[in-house]
Amino acid sequence: MLWWQPHLIAQPEPSIRSNWGEFVAELNNLFGQPDLAQASERALRALKMQDYQHVNKYMIEFSEHATHTGWNDAALYGEFYRGLAERIKDQLLSLDRPQTFQQLKADALKCDIRHWERQGEKSATTGRNRQSAFATTSSKTETTSTTSADPPKVVRNNFADAKLTDAERERRRLKGLCYYCPLPMDTPAPTCKNPRHPKAQTAGRATFAITDGSEATITEVVEGPPTVPEN
Repeated sequence: MLWWQPHLIAQPEPSIRSNWGEFVAELNNLFGQPDLAQASERALRALKMQDYQHVNKYMIEFSEHATHTGWNDAALYGEFYRGLAERIKDQLLSLDRPQTFQQLKADALKCDIRHWERQGEKSATTGRNRQSAFATTSSKTETTSTTSADPPKVVRNNFADAKLTDAERERRRLKGLCYYCPLPMDTPAPTCKNPRHPKAQTAGRATFAITDGSEATITEVVEGPPTVPEN
């Protein structure tokens, strides 16, 4: 602030101490851009919006430099369009051609907002697809793990050729069940292939014997399966 000290001690009091416009002009003379208009024009021509940027940032930077150029709206229209991102220019093709500089900025902002909305929709869809793919992969992994493990031992208790596990054999022995069918050993089982399991009695056959005497003697013989001790 050395430049300001002479004005503070000067007598009589200089007008710059009470005139804001003169104060600003003095600052520009000492520290400002020597040729602000040309510097602003160069900055506008070098300004370019990137595809990953939002258009409002580009508009703010453009306005900062355009203020000092002195260009009319027609010149600003062309320079503003030139610096837009290619995606914005592509979207503008679907709209009526803007007739004014202000309309061009409004349309560019509308296209940019729609672009980022669409990007959000794509991100949400991608996220759901990833979750679905993860769930499918997890399900396949669980299925593979289940099928690759040792298969459970199935006890078939109604077939003669079934192979019983030791645990099932012990359970049947304690409950008095047959090893070949699900019936207890004390219950007749006509179709059981266990030779030690009693079968149902068949119909009896009667044999009659008549002697020459005055009385007849009838002897009934009933045929059935032999009694076999339980296992």
